[in-house]
Amino acid sequence: MIYNSLKIKNFRGIKSLELNDLKRINILVGKNNCGKTSIIEAILLLSSYSNPSISFFINNTRGILLTSDEDFKYNFKDFDFSSKIIFEGSTINNNINKLEIIPTREISIPVIQNVIKEKEQIIHKDISIGQQNFMNSVVSGIQLIYKIGEQDFNFQLSLTRPTISFPVKEGIKIGYIHPKEGIHEIIQIIGDLKIKKELEGIVSVMKKIEPRIESIEIGAGNLIYADIGLKELSPVNIMGDGLIRTMSVLAHIGRVKGGVLLIDEIENGLHYSSMKNLWHGIIETTKKYDVQVIATTHSYECIEYLADIYSEIEPDMDDIRMYRIEKIDNIHKAFSSSIEVLRAGIERNFELR
Repeated sequence: MIYNSLKIKNFRGIKSLELNDLKRINILVGKNNCGKTSIIEAILLLSSYSNPSISFFINNTRGILLTSDEDFKYNFKDFDFSSKIIFEGSTINNNINKLEIIPTREISIPVIQNVIKEKEQIIHKDISIGQQNFMNSVVSGIQLIYKIGEQDFNFQLSLTRPTISFPVKEGIKIGYIHPKEGIHEIIQIIGDLKIKKELEGIVSVMKKIEPRIESIEIGAGNLIYADIGLKELSPVNIMGDGLIRTMSVLAHIGRVKGGVLLIDEIENGLHYSSMKNLWHGIIETTKKYDVQVIATTHSYECIEYLADIYSEIEPDMDDIRMYRIEKIDNIHKAFSSSIEVLRAGIERNFELR
């Protein structure tokens, strides 16, 4: 597990928000547009100090293609560059990781052309206008200022200029499953685990969900195949969306061993009946690989199955938190619930989302 708590200021639609007492498995719930995805993105940015260009990626997953440095405004509260973005996370080793994001600016001095007609010839003269009266400041990118424990790192990102950075050590292992993730991304992760001889651990968990699975391979047509005891390998595409989704999540967990996996809309593409197998696999693999999961959901069944499976597997543990994110009068609040509260609420049919 990496993070104990998180603070967010002036990011996307969030002016200020705190999450405290984070656990190994954390679920974010709440109405649409309450900031759940923004929390996931904030953690991704804070954790990616070895790869700050992730700033471009988080906008792409929302369908926002940055075309100019001014477009970085979409990261700032109310598109206001004067509101500094601040993320702060406390870690289990008592470090404070902090990221500040501010715009970088350059001075633009407007120039007009004085055109003089002299003896039938046109003479062009560039004349700089008085700087003190007409000097403009334009955004030329963003600056990311990291403080990771006792170390400081600084990056400048721009669409029009080369990135300037100071070397950093390897960052936190961080994974992100977004709703638009394609099969090609899953294939790449399966391939990486296969090369590193780390796929067998995932297969052993998958076997508990689907006992016929003996191995997983990348085969012809760049497809993922499973050995289920037939005379030839079976494409996982025909074994059901639930199995593919579960395999994807577990593979991501294996890839970020000792790190954090972020999942936006964990129930995406799943029938509610498949959630039980998914949570069984997540609970087992997060413990096996020492991975912290932070996920969003809109599904009541997703929460219910998590509470049920966790009660069966680890009845005496307290390693789950649910955070209900609410936005009231433009103020964000996070209300946390332990596994005991979740169980009690489900038994009494309380609305937990």
